[in-house]
Amino acid sequence: MRDKFFLLNSWPFLVDNIMTLVSALQAKAAKVYECEQAECPQRALRLIVAHGNSDSKHQQQRTSRSLAELTADKEVFSWLHLRFTWLLKAGADRLVEKIVEGLPTPELYNHQETEEGFTLVTTAKQVHSPVLELEASASHDASPISPVVHNIRHLHQILGPTPFLSLAYSLMVGRQLILRGKPAGLIASIANCLNVLVPRSCYQAVLNSDQYLDVSHCNILSVEPQVAVPQPSPDILRLDVLQPCDHAEQSDVNKYTYKITWGDKLPKKCPTVLLAMEKAIENTKLNDSAMHYHFIALKQEWLGIAKVVHRVQQWNGGQPQDVTALLQAMGAQEQDQGLLEFWGASATYKEH
Repeated sequence: MRDKFFLLNSWPFLVDNIMTLVSALQAKAAKVYECEQAECPQRALRLIVAHGNSDSKHQQQRTSRSLAELTADKEVFSWLHLRFTWLLKAGADRLVEKIVEGLPTPELYNHQETEEGFTLVTTAKQVHSPVLELEASASHDASPISPVVHNIRHLHQILGPTPFLSLAYSLMVGRQLILRGKPAGLIASIANCLNVLVPRSCYQAVLNSDQYLDVSHCNILSVEPQVAVPQPSPDILRLDVLQPCDHAEQSDVNKYTYKITWGDKLPKKCPTVLLAMEKAIENTKLNDSAMHYHFIALKQEWLGIAKVVHRVQQWNGGQPQDVTALLQAMGAQEQDQGLLEFWGASATYKEH
């Protein structure tokens, strides 16, 4: 199906270039024909060959000529090979398949309707990497003098197992996280660490906001302590970061107080992928680099499951028995449904 779409969108480009190629060959052949016509009319020559006493082999040789003879160009096949090679390369380079997880943003995509009825999408040329498609975009820089949380393992260490699971679970199933406190660099580093837990389509952060933004704008929001935010509820989890009173201790992240307030509680069984990630975090034999790629593999596996489940629910109206059987076949369990719904809807969301 992808090859069909690629061919359909490339069809005008291919037709234009092949017509140019055909015109060039016809122009070469026309010059040869005009020269031969001036020396000896071709109609008279064909009559002589057709009614002459030449044997059939000699007649076939006179009536059938190669492309090199018709164009009087001995290098015509090399020229054609060069032109077709360029056409294949140019056709492959002009359209690049780009996997988009979530709704394309207007500043990155410009849509244009072609005369043939196709939608032409142009994007800034970027180096494609499957790894980048599964990582959330979080390039918020922290101040070099402020304390920072270096990675997800460091965050797990300073929060503790249960608060970390509450934070990670809320993010993975589509709840909004509000990170409130100072300094801004520390809050930004916490948001950066969380991006490894979910695919790019499930991570939308707004940092250092001067007002509250609801979940339709972001699912991770950082604000300073004086900004008014809603009370925690089952859909909103708030992490308050309190500075130590001693100014000398403010450069040590372990001296800060991290308080999680949530209007819900962890389920008896957390999603399978979250438990696998927690196990990897607690595995001291797994270094940070290996853990990073392990997370990417886990996200790729469960994002694929989420997409399949979401599409099946759309196609058959979400028959419970079909979805349950599909979950079992793909190794998912009941505690994974909330995560799969959020990941699948986010990854396949389209503007209607």
